[in-house]
Amino acid sequence: MQRIWTWVGALGISLFCGLIMIAIGIGAVIPKAIDPIAKPLVCENGELQITQNTTSYRAGESEPWTTDTCVDSTTGQQQDVSLQTTITAGVIYSLGIFVIIFVGAGYYKPKASIHSFGSPRFFPQPVNIKKENVT
Repeated sequence: MQRIWTWVGALGISLFCGLIMIAIGIGAVIPKAIDPIAKPLVCENGELQITQNTTSYRAGESEPWTTDTCVDSTTGQQQDVSLQTTITAGVIYSLGIFVIIFVGAGYYKPKASIHSFGSPRFFPQPVNIKKENVT
């Protein structure tokens, strides 16, 4: 049962890393990092266009934002697919990270005597010291 919770935890960590850190974090700075990954699933029969805009609310401050638009090649209809692109790329990156964790865990086999709670490493045995009378 503990092994299942370990893999559920690893899946949660990989989802966090894939969605939040890579898809949202890196995707906000470098949009081309996530768009080629998600394009075949999000915009199958069209072209995925990336538009970067800048908004300024105060003088000297600007806030960039990106919009992903799927343009249908037959009708020319445009549809905003920014959320779908981010989620799809995040899930794909998460699965990649989970596979790396899964394969890495297969190669790492700790020895029970070194890492178990009852090992001599945690509970050293008392050493007998002989006292000699010196006269």
